[in-house]
Amino acid sequence: MGNETEVAPMLTGIISNIVREKGYGFIVVRDLVDKSWFFHKSNIKADFGKLLKGQKVFFEERIKDGKYQAVNI
Repeated sequence: MGNETEVAPMLTGIISNIVREKGYGFIVVRDLVDKSWFFHKSNIKADFGKLLKGQKVFFEERIKDGKYQAVNI
């Protein structure tokens, strides 16, 4: 396993937090309240500056080194 990367089908979530000055944030999915996905601005297809907390987004889940990441947002 180690550094292997897995990509799952598209999910729908809500941006729960954005740290603009560092270029990252977190996404939650309504039915999965105990789980959040980290995202970096490099994985956003739209304009990072226009994303808003509470905004609905579509993304792919990537699991790398056992951590959940949102990509292709």
